[in-house]
Amino acid sequence: MKEVKKIQNYLALLIHVSDIRATDPAFSDTVTGEVRVEEKKGNEGIGGACHILIKRELLNGVKGRHLAMIEEVVGVPKSIIEQFLNYILKQSCTSSFKKPGSKSSKPNVCRPRAVFKGHASETLKKSLTNSVLQGITLLKSNVGKFVDDDKELLLSEQIIKLKVDGAPTGSKALDIIQTAKNYATKQDFGEVRVQY
Repeated sequence: MKEVKKIQNYLALLIHVSDIRATDPAFSDTVTGEVRVEEKKGNEGIGGACHILIKRELLNGVKGRHLAMIEEVVGVPKSIIEQFLNYILKQSCTSSFKKPGSKSSKPNVCRPRAVFKGHASETLKKSLTNSVLQGITLLKSNVGKFVDDDKELLLSEQIIKLKVDGAPTGSKALDIIQTAKNYATKQDFGEVRVQY
């Protein structure tokens, strides 16, 4: 985490991510089609940064729930941000307590947890009023697991493409997208792309 600031009733965070396993970035000239690859040096990784704005007052008066806005940046999926914030919270905010009347000798561990629940944008809602939902793609980046015994093949990305049956529009299409999002969250997919 690069920077944290308190701004009036908000907490602003700037998070930098660097992936040394990612392939070198390539740039393509849109006129000539020429491609230029920029090689990473030494311990460099492909970097990205995003801003997070968290409202300090409770959301609808529910303890532990806050409204947050996350800048959408390619290469910085929401799942990575959640993992990072949960690591920070585990390191700095873990406490323990013993339930009254508990027979266990071990205390219960307690700490806050970051979970981001997204909302469909007004643009998407309006678009789906007059459009048909065709498909949904789930992406998981930087999985980092080897698929062979010699540890030469490293899994770097997983993609699941979901075909939508029928021709859902409007609120029905939004319900289907929410179902896909719930599945993506359970399976640790950090990005959901919608085709309509």
